[in-house]
Amino acid sequence: MRDLFILVADSGIKITVETLLSRRQKSFKIRSLDFKTDVHPKWDPGGLGQGVEFIRALIDRNEYRKYIMIFDYHGCGSDKPAAEIQDQLAKKAQSYGFTQINFRTIIIEPELEIWAWKDAFHLEKLIGWREGKVAAWIRKNKIALDQNQKPRQPKEIYQKLLDSADYPKSNDNFRVLGKKIGLKNCRNDAFNQLVQTLQEWFPE
Repeated sequence: MRDLFILVADSGIKITVETLLSRRQKSFKIRSLDFKTDVHPKWDPGGLGQGVEFIRALIDRNEYRKYIMIFDYHGCGSDKPAAEIQDQLAKKAQSYGFTQINFRTIIIEPELEIWAWKDAFHLEKLIGWREGKVAAWIRKNKIALDQNQKPRQPKEIYQKLLDSADYPKSNDNFRVLGKKIGLKNCRNDAFNQLVQTLQEWFPE
């Protein structure tokens, strides 16, 4: 039986999660995992609407010990708070026989690109800018920041940054960032939920 199945909403999340789980086990303080990721064909709305059922269909095969579902808050089709959506999906999962011991939903708020903004230094290395230029670019373009000094529209601003640097908009960028970006002192709830879940289920 394999350790973990992860249902994600798109290929960007898939690449990021696969990189973190295969290359950053020591940083996460978890053991090596035998895992599989799959993308829901209906993306973020699919995760919200049919994700639990998608995973439920795997139970009878008895292939996996644990299950995680990950999708973006922006684009999922709900205006309820992310925590309320998680509670709703947890109750649905419980009705199918899942528990907190083997099933978790993680909602990235607002979207995956917020993780790319964890460390501007690695964004600068990715696109070939000198240290401090991203911060200067943010000030010059009067980018609105949240309480953690990250762009309020992380995906849109990330794409504008790549355009400014004339750098390709490739999902492989998430693989590069996933290998390098710092994991300590992250203030993103979804990222911390992922780390805590993995440490709880698969400690070193």
